[in-house]
Amino acid sequence: VARGVEAGVAQVLTRYNLQNEKPTISIKEAAELVGVSLPTLYDWTNMESWNWCMQIGKKKGVLRQEFLAWMQAQA
Repeated sequence: VARGVEAGVAQVLTRYNLQNEKPTISIKEAAELVGVSLPTLYDWTNMESWNWCMQIGKKKGVLRQEFLAWMQAQA
């Protein structure tokens, strides 16, 4: 199972060109990486324990390094 998750993450990283060092990823990218709907991810971003989300004006983004580290810890 973990091997399949790693392959899926690598595929999405390549698809969205997330292997570069951009500091944030979009909510859509994060939702696809985790395999949840956009509304679910937006709910997660409102939780206090989710400290790797940032908001600039009305737009939210996810801090890339922190999010990927969290994903690896969940696998």
